[in-house]
Amino acid sequence: MSTKADYYNSLGIRLANSGQLTEAIEYFQLAISVNPGLANAYYNLGLAFKETGHLDESIKNYLQAVEYGPSSATYLVNLGVAYFEIGKYELALKAYQKALNLDPQNSAIYNNIGNACLTLKKPKLAIKYLSLAHKAEPENIIYCNNLGNAYLEGGDLVKAYKLLSQAVKLDVKVQYAEPRAPLIYVQKKLSLWKDLQKTSQELDQLIAKTDQPIESAFNNILRSDDEAQNLKIAKAVSDNLLKQIQKNVKSHYKKTRGPKLKIGYISNGFRDFPTGQNIVGVLENHNKQLFEIFAFSHGINDRSAWQKRISSAVDHFIDIRKLSDLSAAKLINRLGIDVLVDLKGHTHDSRLKIFAYRPAPIQVAYLGFPGTTGAAFIDYLIADRVVLPPSSQKYYSEKVIYLPHSYRPTDNKLKIPSLKFSRQDFGLPQDKFVFASFNTPYKIEPDMFDAWARILHQVPDSVLWLYSPHPVITRTLLDEAAARGLPKDKIIVAAKMPKANHLARIGLANLVLDTHIVNGHTTTVDCLWAGVPVITILGHHFASRVSASALTAAGLPQLIAKNKKEYEELAVDLATHPPKLAAIRKSLILNRKSRPLFDTKSYTRNLEQAFLSLA
Repeated sequence: MSTKADYYNSLGIRLANSGQLTEAIEYFQLAISVNPGLANAYYNLGLAFKETGHLDESIKNYLQAVEYGPSSATYLVNLGVAYFEIGKYELALKAYQKALNLDPQNSAIYNNIGNACLTLKKPKLAIKYLSLAHKAEPENIIYCNNLGNAYLEGGDLVKAYKLLSQAVKLDVKVQYAEPRAPLIYVQKKLSLWKDLQKTSQELDQLIAKTDQPIESAFNNILRSDDEAQNLKIAKAVSDNLLKQIQKNVKSHYKKTRGPKLKIGYISNGFRDFPTGQNIVGVLENHNKQLFEIFAFSHGINDRSAWQKRISSAVDHFIDIRKLSDLSAAKLINRLGIDVLVDLKGHTHDSRLKIFAYRPAPIQVAYLGFPGTTGAAFIDYLIADRVVLPPSSQKYYSEKVIYLPHSYRPTDNKLKIPSLKFSRQDFGLPQDKFVFASFNTPYKIEPDMFDAWARILHQVPDSVLWLYSPHPVITRTLLDEAAARGLPKDKIIVAAKMPKANHLARIGLANLVLDTHIVNGHTTTVDCLWAGVPVITILGHHFASRVSASALTAAGLPQLIAKNKKEYEELAVDLATHPPKLAAIRKSLILNRKSRPLFDTKSYTRNLEQAFLSLA
């Protein structure tokens, strides 16, 4: 009996190896019917179902293989891999740990455990296991990459840079995207620009060869303004999310909506965070006679004044941190949300998988991610005609809702403290022209830094006041400045400060220089609110047109340059013609509250009209 079962099992293996998976499955099932305890037949059947995309069936058979063959680490590893692919990371981790007990010298199992820990946001534990894998095989590109990513998640950018650089060097044939994408991000975070363009070009070549999500959508828009590529990556990432959700989950929608339209916002930023600071004015201005507002929070409870304002502004503030994506989706569906609004997109710690379950009949992307989600489960994207001209709609998976002015909300209740900072408080010269850039340094491109250096050379009595949150970044930016012939006293470092204090210090600058591939977002709006003009270049994708949108809504289109040459000329012209700059600054301050950018109430009415038009 067992001989016949073994024969069917062997025949199934040969068929599977030749790509005849349907026939192979039949023979594995025959083997099991003859010998229901044949562990290897269950295992092979699990492999075949995995190859055909039936992961639930695959897992069912792996579990049987483990039951009848409990001493096999291989069965447990493949069970863990299948669990991992459907997003059941805790179960994957348990399977890997059992496998490790059976095969404690297996570096691949250490790697799998480390990856599961990393996905579960346990970077310290991930580093422990991935270090063991890397120690066993120091020239393994994947192990090197994974350990680098663990250090990145744990906040050690310097170690992440070393390991990811090593992984790229090991990949001499340029076959792996895995280390290149995070390496570029780390380089940009630390302003380490050596070989940045080369690595980016190699990554572009790899992206062109596959439809797999080999780069995060967020990292992609940080380095590339190619809208077709942005869409390709975002779609690959979102399609991958769909593969991970539990199938056969049905949402039930109301046949008729109630007296108030139920709007649900989802974010981890309902606190002292840019998202919360931007959206609070809208939440306070929503018409509660027409709308019932829900805030679904999956971020920390910081008990800040911002969080208190937000929770007071909405009808329901619901903490979903401890809920799984499926449980959160079921709750949202049960509450009868009419329009569900995502405020995160493809940014860090987003919960897009909740949307993949389709808990609401209308699902909207808004504010948090400056680009397309590429998601079949997001119906609409809120934009304006500057950030997303109609000619670019073909690069967006969503239908576009155009607001009449800027797509970005602002809070015109935001107070600028009456702190009397002086230039001396920040090491700024009293008698020189102060250019400033408060954007996070990963937005600075080497060619934009070139432009800033040329501007400083053309305006001799000037300095650049540059935000830097990390001593390594400060050091590298000063080195880059020196390489462009700028003495150290030309660069003044602006340290991180609480928002209120930051708003009070902005006014010490004369003119703010925007970054290009990714503009200032909240940073640009803060500078304009503080009465300091910002100059920008109109870019080629959403993220590089945000400041142009804000300036247009602020009535300052003359501060939008078409290219770098025009940008440099504009900066030099304003710096060397004080009356011209003074007139712009005066106009900005006098007209702030009357311009659409800072008319929070009118903005909210326009947003509400958009929501009503969808329902």
